[in-house]
Formats: sequence, C-alpha cells, structure tokens
Amino acid sequence: MKQNQMKCLKSIMHAIDRLEAKQPYRCSFCKKDESEVWKLVGSAPYFHCDECITKSYNYLQEMKHDEDSEKRKRNEHLKLVITEESKQ
Repeated sequence: MKQNQMKCLKSIMHAIDRLEAKQPYRCSFCKKDESEVWKLVGSAPYFHCDECITKSYNYLQEMKHDEDSEKRKRNEHLKLVITEESKQ
C-alpha cells in the first residue's frame, strides 16, 4: 500500500474511532473541543482551531517584521560604514 493510501486509511480509521466513542475533535495546540471554537482545520488526528491559527499567523508576522527591521538596521549600518570609508 502506498504511503498516501496509508495516511488516508489511518485518518479514516481515526475518524471512525472518534464517532464510535462520541469524542469531540480537539485543537492539538489549546485542546479546546469543536464546540468551543468557530472552526477546526486539519485532518484526523491533528486539528488546529481558528484561534490558534490566528495566534500562530500573528506570531510569524511579528517575527518577519522583526527580521525585516534587523535587516534594515544592518543595511543602514553598512551604508554608514561605506559612506564614512569613502570620505577618508
């Protein structure tokens, strides 16, 4: 059996187990169940809620902004060094 088929089969088996046990799906990060969030995204057994996805997205955007700021600072420093060297 191919790897994709195995993944699909495992996902289906997990979903059937959940239905039989009547257990709600939960966010893998915050552990809130599907009744506590607007939306769960993913596939069994790993789901992520809209709140955690938003927090993750915002965190990544902040990291990107910080990296961009750091790059700008380095570039400004390089321009300053080059400008000072050219004056000598």
